[in-house]
Amino acid sequence: MKHQKYAIYAAALWELAQGAKSEEEKMSIAKAFAAHLHTRRLTGLLPKIQKALSALEQKKNGIVEAEVVSARALEGGEKERVIGSIAAFFKKDSATVDARFAVDDSLLGGLVVRTNEMIVDGTVRMKLEKLKKVLIA
Repeated sequence: MKHQKYAIYAAALWELAQGAKSEEEKMSIAKAFAAHLHTRRLTGLLPKIQKALSALEQKKNGIVEAEVVSARALEGGEKERVIGSIAAFFKKDSATVDARFAVDDSLLGGLVVRTNEMIVDGTVRMKLEKLKKVLIA
């Protein structure tokens, strides 16, 4: 449970901020929250709490954040097809997909797509592993 404490704090802060009636009230909540973390020596959780809050905001706004890792650099049309596939999976418009692309030379081929809600491993290595399991079984 300790490893997910940041998510609980983020959700609590989110709910409190959503109920605030003014910017002053939001600032007061943020200051009290920061003081609470400091008192409990939990300020090291702040980067994870910030990331979790960002994910909550994106979910509220219907934005899907994705990290796409491939064996080679994808060209424009390929990137657009990947974004379209992610959008279709989440039943969203392509404009609501915020995709970051990276290259991992250790991959033989294929893609790994990571979002806040899932990881899809479509790499050649994973496909070979699945084939191996089927053949051994």
